[in-house]
Amino acid sequence: MTERQHEHTLNVWLAELLSQRGLNAKQEHAAGRKRIDVLINVGSARIALEAEQGQSNVKRNEAVRDADARLTQNLADCAIAVCYPDGIARKEQMRSCRVLWAIRSPDKLQAGVAPTWNEADAEELPRIIRLAPMQLGNPDHTAAALSDSLDVAVSYLNKTQKRFLAQPMDLPQRETKAKAERWDRAAKRALLVVATAVMFHSRLDYHLEGMRPERDNRTLDNAPFAGEWPPQMAQHCADSANPASDFSRAWNLILALDYKPIFETGRAALQACPPDPAFTNAIRETAKSALEVAGNIAGLRHDLMGRIFHKVLDTAYFEGAFYTSTPAATLLATLAINEDMRDWNDPDAVANLRIVDPACGTG
Repeated sequence: MTERQHEHTLNVWLAELLSQRGLNAKQEHAAGRKRIDVLINVGSARIALEAEQGQSNVKRNEAVRDADARLTQNLADCAIAVCYPDGIARKEQMRSCRVLWAIRSPDKLQAGVAPTWNEADAEELPRIIRLAPMQLGNPDHTAAALSDSLDVAVSYLNKTQKRFLAQPMDLPQRETKAKAERWDRAAKRALLVVATAVMFHSRLDYHLEGMRPERDNRTLDNAPFAGEWPPQMAQHCADSANPASDFSRAWNLILALDYKPIFETGRAALQACPPDPAFTNAIRETAKSALEVAGNIAGLRHDLMGRIFHKVLDTAYFEGAFYTSTPAATLLATLAINEDMRDWNDPDAVANLRIVDPACGTG
């Protein structure tokens, strides 16, 4: 078997693995006269995976060159260069092999940014691919990527676990022809609660060390706080052997400060199911995807959470919840705020400005 024939076989095996993990993957996809090693659709984003057999500098450069070419040819919105290790002879070896990967985006290509190579086993690639659209700086792609990740997290759970996850939050089941799917949407909403709590936790990590509470808001008499501090960081919880337990412990500590609507509800979801490998995998998938989103929020300059809620909570129309577009929000702000309200050159005057928006949604 020639190197090219073997590489084709590896691409087929990888596409099968990605498909088994819920991705829409097509191996050796023809696009006109060009051929993409593996094409994956995540939401509306097209991701080209260009692979080489071998992990030498020459092979890395070839993989990046092909990945960049798919972007300049407008055959993909995002591309991932992958280098397989030598010595893969059987399909089962694909699952445990360590591959090198580097994400390429139009912005990186245009700015001449050198590729950043990372290492992962093939079982980790589905999450990497699913979250790759976040590199595009498009909030709709980011929302779609998180939605897909939550679907994967739900797929780890059995019907009983989905029901257990939904019931503490009073989330109704959905009437479907397939009874096995009737709790899927409710479980996905419950995992979104966990995801948003993880995102908020990750933002608090920058401040918690200096926020040790004097009084414990978890107690009825607001007793002096006597616990350990600071809580474990969100990234450490996500990487632990038992993320549900570690997040629950950290959020319980944060509740001594405040933020009850966020973390008390999140803890209810975490404690809904007895711990087992399936529930652990679902929480880990949710948490790591949420951390990827949190890392992109600041740079997007959009109401990302609004888009996420409207993407994941697909019943918004029936609940009277509507997403306000950025142009409409700008117009409303222009109408509500005028130049005569404050001396805009005085920071204290601006800081004292108070605005009420009773339908602010995600704020």
